[in-house]
Amino acid sequence: MSKLEKLKDKAKGLEARDPRGAIDAWLEVLKVQEEEGEPNPDLSVFNRVGDLYLKVKDPAQAADYYDRAVDKYAELGFHNNAIAMCNKVLRNAPGRQTTYLKLAKLYAAKGFVAEAKLHFVEYAERMQKIGKIQHAFAALKDARLPGLRRQRRRLRRTTTCRNRESERRPASSFWMWTRLPARRGSRSRRRCVRLSRSLRTRRWRKVWWNQ
Repeated sequence: MSKLEKLKDKAKGLEARDPRGAIDAWLEVLKVQEEEGEPNPDLSVFNRVGDLYLKVKDPAQAADYYDRAVDKYAELGFHNNAIAMCNKVLRNAPGRQTTYLKLAKLYAAKGFVAEAKLHFVEYAERMQKIGKIQHAFAALKDARLPGLRRQRRRLRRTTTCRNRESERRPASSFWMWTRLPARRGSRSRRRCVRLSRSLRTRRWRKVWWNQ
């Protein structure tokens, strides 16, 4: 029996009674696989380590190892396995924006255009919310999928409007909602203001007021 097989047997034996000890044993397995340059490494080890971290109440570390499994499976072309691991990442760390981008690329590689578009848009919207507009735009630009051109244009308009508003905005000011005039084509209606659908129906707009 090889050294690697012995380490695997040891790790499996520790899983039930000593999860932390099993984690250390499986990490040793990963180290040996890397050092020996295994041509067909056992990628399920990443999943096992992640599951064990969940067992010891450490979801962040679990998501890290699931994420590493995603990258390894994607490199080898095992897209279904990579997608499954992405879903495990999001169940335990839903705030990881990059996972949505990985899912989008994986679905695109499999030819599932609708799912790919859905996750590209999800990633772009999440990056936009945290102020990383360029990351969002770059992802949509690189996607090259039909139907995303409109999303890129909307994102570009949003960025332009934000820049214009920040330039015009007084140093001391705050947002206030005011009712739009009755006539739809009024000059007072701002072009660079994004309104939600519900607010459009109620004919309200968001404007700056000096304090």
